[in-house]
Amino acid sequence: MKDKRLAKLNFGKLLNYGGDLDVGAEVPTACTGVCVSCSEKGYVSKIGRRQFCHIYHGADTEDFERMICRLPQGGRDVPVVFLLDSPDNTFDSGPLFAYEGFSKSTPLKHHFWARKRANWPGESDSVNLKYALYFADVIATHELKNAYFTFIIKCCLSSNTPSGRSGYHVKADPNHNHSKIRNNCFRHFLEEEMKIMNPRIVFYFGEKATKMGERLRLDFLWRNTHFVRLIHPGFISISHEKLIRLNNALISDALLKVDGRKI
Repeated sequence: MKDKRLAKLNFGKLLNYGGDLDVGAEVPTACTGVCVSCSEKGYVSKIGRRQFCHIYHGADTEDFERMICRLPQGGRDVPVVFLLDSPDNTFDSGPLFAYEGFSKSTPLKHHFWARKRANWPGESDSVNLKYALYFADVIATHELKNAYFTFIIKCCLSSNTPSGRSGYHVKADPNHNHSKIRNNCFRHFLEEEMKIMNPRIVFYFGEKATKMGERLRLDFLWRNTHFVRLIHPGFISISHEKLIRLNNALISDALLKVDGRKI
């Protein structure tokens, strides 16, 4: 990770890997700690039988470059942040990890976003919309030298439903526990990530991430930042090819307004 403050936040505070990770290592580094702030505050115990299960970190352009190869010289240095609402349990993750009386599943891959490959993927590679390939394609297509991808809420919320997944409510939150989780996670992580990146543009993936950002008043806190809603990579009502094309158009338009460059 390019910025050591982001590395320390992701791999020292959120997940304790000693402050950074070697993305090229063959053997996964042992995780020695995870954030349990919301669990300690009792926010999850008040939401029926649900519990936190998976916890995920962010990744930046350098993470993808270290796993694939360096982007060509030039490109855009404009800082941009891509935000998803929260993880689910479909990413590679390890067994439950016990820490401070709570259990969470940590990423199995060092950088679960960035999978080892020999060259940058193109649109034909990313049409299956596996997140790592798609995000790498976004970076390469728009020549983003300073991009950062992360979740607004870092932990997946599981339940006793058949899928084992339970998303966070944005509006229908009668006991305000989901709001407390969102606000607490923001104070611990996203607020710091935003301060470090100081992005010119924030791209939200999907409606839920957009609403979460609005509830956190990100547009008020970062008044000189442009906020753009993209289609979530998991959206299934349109073809993957169309989703990629529409998102690329939105990203290109936003970047053009910021730096005046058309790629």
